[in-house]
Amino acid sequence: TGGGFGSHRLSSLAVDASGKIYLSDRENQSVLVLSAKGDSLGVRGGFGAGPGQFRRIGALCSDAQGELWVLDEARRRVVHLDSGGAFLSEFQVAPDSLLDSARPAGIALSGRPLLAIADPGLKRVSIFTPQGALLRVLAGWDGGSFDRPVAVAWSGDSLAVADEGTQFVTVHRPALQAGTSR
Repeated sequence: TGGGFGSHRLSSLAVDASGKIYLSDRENQSVLVLSAKGDSLGVRGGFGAGPGQFRRIGALCSDAQGELWVLDEARRRVVHLDSGGAFLSEFQVAPDSLLDSARPAGIALSGRPLLAIADPGLKRVSIFTPQGALLRVLAGWDGGSFDRPVAVAWSGDSLAVADEGTQFVTVHRPALQAGTSR
């Protein structure tokens, strides 16, 4: 990731259908964009609290068109950017009553599309529409609970959750009617 990027601290990556690589950079609170060959294609975001900026950039994911959904861990929000890096929207990952405890860590986009957000602070995984409507909260597995879910990945309608606390990966097939909570 040389090629003029300067100092950076990489924390997450995503690849879109065209092979573009997106890397979250905690040093500069931005997204580095590379071609499939590794050539620099630019930077998205930057430090701040304005539209398309980040206070503490975290995990990210992309869709086939190169649109990005990026966790801003400090602001407890998902920031949605278009393929050119322009701000589209953002939404909060927890209700106001739980916001102080929220610590979003992992994000994944399904083909439906749906976004899954792993939150070790709240010990749960939340499933949202790309517009930010909460569809479901997963609080655990087989009657148990998550300890520190940190990463998520979709495969069709199945959602894999990596839990740092229990050191297990569990697979879920969540029912997705609006308003369900478990």
